[in-house]
Parts: sequence; C-alpha cells; structure tokens
Amino acid sequence: MRRQISIFLAVGWLGTVTVAEAQWEPAFRTVADSKIHSYQKDSMNPNRILLGVDGGVMVSKDSGAAWKRVLTVPANQPVTILQQEAGTAKWWALAPHMLYRSADGGQKWEPCSSFPGDASSAIRSFMASDHALFMGRRDGLAVSVDDGLSWNNVQDFAGQEIFQISQSQDQRVWVAADRGVYRSAPNNTWERVYSRLSRADESQEVPDGTDESESVTVREPIYLWFGPGAGTVTVVDGGKKFSIDSKTRKIISSGLLSAPAQNEPQSLDGDAGRVAIAAGRGIGVWDESSQSFEELTGGWPGALVRAMDYDSAEDQLTAVTDRGVYKYEHPELSGFLEARMQSGHERAKLLIGQFGNEPNILELQDAAMRYAEVHPDKIIEWRKQLAKKAWFPTVSLGQDIGEDANIDLDRGGTADPDHFIQGPSEVDRSWSVDVSWALGDLIWNDDQTTIDNRSKLMVQLRDDLLNQLNHMYYSRRRIQIAMLVEGSVGLDKEIDRRLQIEEYTAGLDALTGGYFSHHTPGSLELTDRSAIS
Repeated sequence: MRRQISIFLAVGWLGTVTVAEAQWEPAFRTVADSKIHSYQKDSMNPNRILLGVDGGVMVSKDSGAAWKRVLTVPANQPVTILQQEAGTAKWWALAPHMLYRSADGGQKWEPCSSFPGDASSAIRSFMASDHALFMGRRDGLAVSVDDGLSWNNVQDFAGQEIFQISQSQDQRVWVAADRGVYRSAPNNTWERVYSRLSRADESQEVPDGTDESESVTVREPIYLWFGPGAGTVTVVDGGKKFSIDSKTRKIISSGLLSAPAQNEPQSLDGDAGRVAIAAGRGIGVWDESSQSFEELTGGWPGALVRAMDYDSAEDQLTAVTDRGVYKYEHPELSGFLEARMQSGHERAKLLIGQFGNEPNILELQDAAMRYAEVHPDKIIEWRKQLAKKAWFPTVSLGQDIGEDANIDLDRGGTADPDHFIQGPSEVDRSWSVDVSWALGDLIWNDDQTTIDNRSKLMVQLRDDLLNQLNHMYYSRRRIQIAMLVEGSVGLDKEIDRRLQIEEYTAGLDALTGGYFSHHTPGSLELTDRSAIS
C-alpha cells in the first residue's frame, strides 16, 4: 500500500527559513543491472557496505566506488534483509524462503535454513541476538538457538504477521505483530504489553490480553523503537503514535502521525526522540519535542523506499529506493528544526499563547464526559459501591397481631334463660426482626456482569463523543490561527470564518452543557499583531 506523507507544519505561518537546507544526493554509483532491496554498513569497518540485490549480495570495500558479488541466490530471488550480529564478523542474509550465513564478514556464504515456498510463510522480519535467531513470517514467529539449523514456532504468535523484531537495552526481545506488541519474559514466555484490539480507552492501563474471538481487520504494520535507557518504547500503529512505559505498561503520551510508516523507523537522536520514517514515496523526520513531522523533500527523486539506515557517527540518513541509494546529511537541521533555531519558534509560542483564556482540550473532554454521564469515574464508583454491598445485611421486619373475643355465659334459675356476656377483646401483638448476609457476594456478585456490559457500552459512547469533540475543538482552533496570522482578508471570507467559529463554539457548548462558553471570558482579539508578524 502506497501512501504519500501529508505535511502539517506551522513553519509556513512563521516566516521563511533562511538556513540552507540539506539535500538528498546519490550515495554512490548504483550497481549496474541490480535492483537494491537492502543496505547495511559493516559496524567493524565503515568503508565496507553490503547490498542485498536481486539474485544475491554485493559488497564494496571503498564506500561504494567498486562492487563485487559475494553471494548468488538461485532464481534471481531478492535478498530483502541483511543483518550483522553486533560486535562480530557474522552476517545473515535472507531471501524470501532461504536464510544464508557468513562467518567472515560477508566474504563467503552458506545456506543454513530453507522454508516453504507458500506466501504465508514468507520471511517478514529477522533479528540475530547473542543467544538466538528470531524470524518473523506472515504466519508466525520462529526461534532458533543453533544458528538456524532448526527452528521452533512460538505458539503465542500462531497465525499472526510479524512486522518487526527488536531488542531493547535491557536485552529483552520485542515483537510487533498483528494483534499488538509483545516482549520476552522469563522461562521462554511472552507477554503482551499493548493490544491493538483493546485500545478504546488509552487513559487506562494497556491490557495484556484480549478477546481472541475478535477478528483483526486492520493489517497495517506496527513499528516500535526505544527511548534512552529501558524506560519507554514508542509504537506506531497505522496513523497512531504513542509511548508506553515498559514497566507499568501504561500509555504515557500519544499523538497522530500524518501517515503510517512502511519501513522500520530509524532513530536519529534517541535523547531528543527524532525518528525518520518512510511512508510510500516519501521520508520524513518526527521530532518528539515539537510534535512535528517534516518531509525531507530537497533533492528527493520521488522514489519508492525499500529500506533505510541512519549512521549516527556521520549523522547521515541513507535511503534504499527503486531508483538507487540516496543519502541525506544532518537530517536534524532541516525544515521545522531549522526554524526552531530562529525567532520563528518564539513567534509560534506567542501565537499559541493567545488562547490561554480558553479551556484546553483535556478540560473540555472531562466536561463533556460528565455532562453525557459517560465519565470513567462513574463505572469506578459503581464498582466501589458494589464491593461494599456484601457487607450490608438484608433486614426484614415482621409483625403478628392476634385478637380473641371474651364471652362469658350467665346461667340463670331453672325457669330463667341463659345470658351471654361479651367483654372486651383480648389483643396479642408480636414483632420480629430478621438479619441475613450473602457472604458469597464478597467473592462474586452477579451485578458485576451488568456493570461490565454497561462499561463496554459506555466506552463506545465515550469514544464517539470525544472524537466529535476533538474534531470541533481543533477545527475551531485552526480557523482562529488563520485569522490571527493572515490578518485582513475579504469581507465574505471574514464573515464565513466568524460564522464557522460560532458554529464550532455552539457545538462545543452542546457537548459540554455550556461549559466552553461559560469558561471563555469574552472573544479572542489579538491586540499586538506585530508580535507574530
């Protein structure tokens, strides 16, 4: 699937960037009559470069000036993955259904594993660690502990497409698969730290399990990379980008990329969180601190990206494309990051600061959830009350009332008739109080099922509500910024913009019960427009 990166930058509003931008340039002479699929520099000799091409592997000892074929693959199959085992001269090369190994730095190669020829078993990803080989296919994950002589399928990943296999600084293996992100655990087990089937509420803890009866309908790749140390892992799931605390398994930050990645992201600077991502026929740089995604367009040939590599020592990004190999030196100095070094950054801060008198998005989301009675606190309170219910007894009161007539017989003389004498009635009253506890409710209460069903429905309603609210809020904000930056426009356009703002304001009030207008004193008018000009 090809997608062009869409760029949404504030740079256009902030003035022209005067620092000279870097340019994409051919990295070296393209290998004649060979389509390049993979690229890897030798970590032990930076002048040596290995290329995976149609029909084998090419090597250069002089940074691409001259090339020699060192591996020939039957049927002209492409070598799509090249990997060097860290700190060693051992290399691995993968064709669609064959794994090759070299123990002498890529000079001599030998096949060590073959795989079925059906498409479902095609190799998707690969990683060589110091203790095992991990191979991701379109139908699962396999592990070898004997340099590829034998492989064991991991049942946790049966039927799942494996997009990426990586190793964090704490030596844990991480796998991005169809149903989420997994990491290795003790005793050769795996735990799921993110499930793409259960991401309805990102404010809650990321579940480590999911309903396996649900079907995975989204098959866009998941990619991940690691921040400094072993604390966080950043995940790209389609257009979603967020960070997970690897210890607590909670999502700690989230955002949207302008396009999903199609190649494994390359970190430019782990400390600053800059990452290069390929999407279709474009490459962009994501800057975590500015939350911006900038396409590196200068000199770019508009080619389809097959692989990327970043050399931190030379600060050079290399892209393998269908039109050759290109390099981009100092990618962190392009686009938005250049603008940040100039006064444009300060003008942007001042511009955004003009809206401090309005509620922020989190305040509005909270108000909307409470107004619609779909706030997570409601379910939490229900669960707390249900937990206390078993401690309260069932009390029943009883009353018994009895009434007896008091009649006496007066027998007269022989000739006199008998007389019945009725006295006051005798009334008996009794009271009873019964107290009982259902102690079994301390372990399980049938009302929990009802609350669970209500919770699932509430999550769906809350998701729809917040999506609508977010759209209105940021659409309104974009119009406000355009009004501030562009200054005077035609009367028709000015009237249309103001009506749109009123429309979005009314929509936000409808969703929050008037909270937005009540907490927004007056209208926004920029008094010092020269500050951002």
